[in-house]
Amino acid sequence: MAKGKARAKVERTSRKARDEEAKIGEVDKTWFESRARDMGINFSRIAEMLGMNRSIVSRMMSGEREVSNQEANELATILQVSFDDVVAHLGVKPKTDPNDFLPVVGAISADGIIHPKLPRGAFKSTRRIPGLPHDCSGLWVDAPGSWLDGSVLYYVTGFTVEPNAVGRAAVIGLKDGRKFVRILIHGTRSNRWRTQPLNGPLDPQDYEVAWATPVRAIVLPT
Repeated sequence: MAKGKARAKVERTSRKARDEEAKIGEVDKTWFESRARDMGINFSRIAEMLGMNRSIVSRMMSGEREVSNQEANELATILQVSFDDVVAHLGVKPKTDPNDFLPVVGAISADGIIHPKLPRGAFKSTRRIPGLPHDCSGLWVDAPGSWLDGSVLYYVTGFTVEPNAVGRAAVIGLKDGRKFVRILIHGTRSNRWRTQPLNGPLDPQDYEVAWATPVRAIVLPT
């Protein structure tokens, strides 16, 4: 009998600890109501747009339910505010989700060439920045002496030369299998391209490019 009471007490204590861990601050429900009114919607409509039951959104607004980063990001999109604003006014710690991490798939040397092997000390994955697609990958900059050294560049694998990759930093796949991160520039001949390292002069060589996709974000080392 004593063991049963002790077990029940432990279970109640664990449940209370989990509840207190999930609810780490007060939710500014008035702020969310105000933002919803500005958008001409209510919590029921927000629940519908999130693909959730109305009761789940109610628990969010009372601080009784953890919120994943993806949910907070979707809520920010609906209310047209920043991810940080949503998290701050929820007062709820975003729940860690495996999809919130992106793989770092290679390293970039000072000349912009991509190498498959990561240098010592590089991260194999990083937390996804709100707004970046879940199918992004990262590239670690291994260029000692450069202001970009230790940064991570994010991109989505391409299959063609995307128009928005021209004239800006892009991940470039050559037809011979090599890969660069450089600024992509029209070449001197049709279907040929020139490239310029991010911290160097223009490469005068013309390349046959199989695909190119723009760099979506650069996170500098802290």
